[in-house]
Amino acid sequence: MGAVREGLEVAGQRIHGASRRRPLEVFEREERSARSPWDGAPDEPADWRSAKVHPDHHIACQYALYSVPAALCPPGPCSSSGMTASSAVLTGPAITR
Repeated sequence: MGAVREGLEVAGQRIHGASRRRPLEVFEREERSARSPWDGAPDEPADWRSAKVHPDHHIACQYALYSVPAALCPPGPCSSSGMTASSAVLTGPAITR
């Protein structure tokens, strides 16, 4: 049995243990309309690593500098950062709002 057929005919029809509902019915009724169409562009992989916000509010990754808004992240260590060619995402206890 193929993976798609298995998902549609077997796994999607089972009663889920936590929700007590059929996953395929939940997807069709609640989730499908919330999805947006694929834009055709491949996902850009992120490089996750520990980062330090420098006093001039930038982080460095793969020989590139990324500016960090001073109001959102004071200088010091951030627990992790994810960087792509076009953006940087910071997470961790150093971030304030």
